[in-house]
Amino acid sequence: MSTFSTILSLLIVITACTPSKKDDLSSKNDKSHTDSLIIQSRNDTMGVQPPAPSLPPGTVKIKANIEKIKKLRDEVAVYITVSQVLQRGSSTPLLQKEQSVKVDATTFNKNANQRFLTLEEGKQFILLVGNTQSLGNQSQKWTLNNIETDSSNKTISDDS
Repeated sequence: MSTFSTILSLLIVITACTPSKKDDLSSKNDKSHTDSLIIQSRNDTMGVQPPAPSLPPGTVKIKANIEKIKKLRDEVAVYITVSQVLQRGSSTPLLQKEQSVKVDATTFNKNANQRFLTLEEGKQFILLVGNTQSLGNQSQKWTLNNIETDSSNKTISDDS
């Protein structure tokens, strides 16, 4: 009798431990659902564009109106009014909207004369300018690094 009860107990335990067909289907669905989530997640991140590279320290990208271009011998100065600050590099002094700034364009004029000639007084451009500051001197000196033509290319009088 003890052998019979032992065998019967063993069969009950084995039967209770085996998964049912319903549980088996559920685990297959869970696995396929998990796989589809992984694929969906991978597809979602594939379409994300990485952020634009930041500007070097001490530089700022601005939209500016060209007020005056002054040439004196080999030196060129461009007087601008900031319309919008588009991007700033780290440790760059603040430039604010409607601020008037003198920008040294001597080096840029020598190195990129053709692009410098696109600057016109009364027009709006996107400029990349850098800031240099002497150790003992508190004044800021802005230098022209690059010019991009603004797609709207409005004159100053068009903004009003």
